[in-house]
Amino acid sequence: VVAGDTLGSLMWMGYNNAWRNNIAYITAVAATGWGATGTDAPTYMGFWTTPDGSATAQERVRIDNQGNVGIGTTTPFGLLSVEMTSIVDDSTPAFVVADQGTSTPALLVNYAGNVGIGTAAPGSILHIKKDQVAATNLIIENDGASGASTGILFNNVNGDRGFISQDIATARLDIGTITPTASISIIGSNVGIGTT
Repeated sequence: VVAGDTLGSLMWMGYNNAWRNNIAYITAVAATGWGATGTDAPTYMGFWTTPDGSATAQERVRIDNQGNVGIGTTTPFGLLSVEMTSIVDDSTPAFVVADQGTSTPALLVNYAGNVGIGTAAPGSILHIKKDQVAATNLIIENDGASGASTGILFNNVNGDRGFISQDIATARLDIGTITPTASISIIGSNVGIGTT
């Protein structure tokens, strides 16, 4: 046995006016690194199905010898890697998490890499939507020691940096830029410009 050899497979076929062989199957294959002794025998598994309008199966899912799962890729680079091998249209998502029977996903990543929470059509890198009467909040929480801060940092290619942050100890809200240094600090109803 050498790397690339099929060790076993489970295949399905069908017949109407002719036999359709290997229209869906699962294979176990010797992976790169297969050694001369039985102590080194890495394998991977492939799951194949045939699309509409074709009689040729395509590999859809790969489980590599590290246990990483690839959907749409034969070289997963994490525990779960999802890649789009082709874009049917702009509305085709790469990844979706949704409750059964609902048309609006809880989480969606579209073909462009935009992330939608509560929306099937994210219009930017991150798009959060909630249809409800009550307030919709984005919560950023830090359970660290007193003196730590929680906030949002903005950065661009020129190194200009801005921030919105809150000091845990004083509950002071700071809004400003790091380059150049400038800030607005809010504590209760008091507002300081250039001072905390």
